[in-house]
Amino acid sequence: MVILLKILLKPKKYWPEYIKSDVPGIKVFIYYAPVFALIGPVLSYFSLTASGYSSSRAVLYSITTYILDLAVVFIFSCAFSKISRLTPDTVLKIYTAVNIPIWLSDVVDIYQPARILSNIGFIHSFYLLWVSLQTVNKSRIFIYGGFLHLFLFAGNAVISKLIVTNPLIRY
Repeated sequence: MVILLKILLKPKKYWPEYIKSDVPGIKVFIYYAPVFALIGPVLSYFSLTASGYSSSRAVLYSITTYILDLAVVFIFSCAFSKISRLTPDTVLKIYTAVNIPIWLSDVVDIYQPARILSNIGFIHSFYLLWVSLQTVNKSRIFIYGGFLHLFLFAGNAVISKLIVTNPLIRY
């Protein structure tokens, strides 16, 4: 946990230590992703119900975003491992850490008008991705990783929003 917080604050200094650690990516994912990814959905539930959405729609949105947040990490890891020729486990380790600022910045989801501030975590995640790829000597393919990161992030948001606003779902 401490190394992940150090990466958020001083990624250039601590990323090599994190990459070289013996902790497998799946273990990093299992320990940290389910907890950090839960921040946004839980706070979104309260925000959506306070904004007039039904409780069942807010639950549906929260569950959808939570599942998609976790699935995106695996999708990115599988796809980017093919592009980068890094092992899927290494990419999983990297991308779990890259998503932590996104999940932490979801704290502002409790107040819907301030949601734009959650983009700070998203922007920082690009920086972490860049530094991580420099650490493993793959910075030349950052554009592919960055595009995939953006595409999956936006896709997650669009799918979740479509579900909560879908008029065919009556709750």
